[in-house]
Amino acid sequence: MKEFSILVVDDEQDVFIVTKLIASTVKVDADTVQLHYVSSGHEACTFLSQHNEIGLVLLDIVMETDDAGFKVIDYVRNTQHDNQTHIVVRSGLTGTIPEQFMHLAKGINGYINKLDFTRTHLEKLVNAAINAQGGSASY
Repeated sequence: MKEFSILVVDDEQDVFIVTKLIASTVKVDADTVQLHYVSSGHEACTFLSQHNEIGLVLLDIVMETDDAGFKVIDYVRNTQHDNQTHIVVRSGLTGTIPEQFMHLAKGINGYINKLDFTRTHLEKLVNAAINAQGGSASY
């Protein structure tokens, strides 16, 4: 059975609930899509240190601090040295990335505004992550 795991990192639990509803309708190259949820950057780093099966992280930036999401990107890319997990910033704040975090922008696989997030977006993100892994949806 091919399973694909997503970690939703957002301090607004409603965002996870909506994502879960959307995920229940997606058509992707996996038998099942497993969603996990944490509400802070610190929790995300802890979770990711214990779970290597995550194929996609949907990441808010501003949570317990203004740069919590950037710390997660730094942790995944530079501490875990994980370039396989897709990280998509999903933020309600539009604008540019502050200069001190521009080097981390290279570590993300995309950006989408929370308000614009649809089933089609999720399908494309999941399938892109699966294809980047060589078509294998089991992690």
